[in-house]
Amino acid sequence: MDDRPARPQREVRLLAKPAGLPGPEHFGVVETPVAAPAEGEVLVRNLFFHVFATLRILIASATQDTPLPSHQVQLRPADHALMHALRQDGRAAVGELAAGTGWSSATVSRRLDHLRACGAIFFDIELDPGLLGGSAKTLLWMAVAPAHLDEVATTLAHHDELAFVAHTTGPTNLVAHALCRDTAALYRYLTHGLGAVKAIRTLETAPVLRMLKAVGTITPAGPARVNR
Repeated sequence: MDDRPARPQREVRLLAKPAGLPGPEHFGVVETPVAAPAEGEVLVRNLFFHVFATLRILIASATQDTPLPSHQVQLRPADHALMHALRQDGRAAVGELAAGTGWSSATVSRRLDHLRACGAIFFDIELDPGLLGGSAKTLLWMAVAPAHLDEVATTLAHHDELAFVAHTTGPTNLVAHALCRDTAALYRYLTHGLGAVKAIRTLETAPVLRMLKAVGTITPAGPARVNR
């Protein structure tokens, strides 16, 4: 257990509600103290901030000092048909959505704008890492001298093979998630990519053989959609 006092953490706070997509001007960084981890806890340092889908709903609904509205959005019967069509194909054209709901195209557009504005519907992108050549998934646990920790983490953050890099406490102090095309590509990355980073003292690899639980959408098997 590291007995040194923890450094302040940086919180990313929403300062103003964006009219469209959020930008840097809508966020602020505030430093707050972090208590030392208790028994059985691990202190993790995040190097990157990602605006995930749920956070987008919060951004669309409130600012930092404004509570979320207590009322629920009242969905119409046709809204369920609209959402079902979007779950099947989030890229469906307005005309296709109109056919599925019985509304006109203009009504579908207005209703979509309203549901998106109140946070009932949001659009996000999910990609299978295998489509981008990331079929070999591996967790990497590294031990780095504290004096070189920030330098190594910053270097690894620019490696295309790594989807995630974070500081941790314990026997190892750096963790990363590697996505490689196959085991041969993983071997080349371990020996040439990570091997070139001399400050890494030890490295443990944990191949991910099967994913039992993850965030994502379950879609029925069917013909692939052709881009229009």
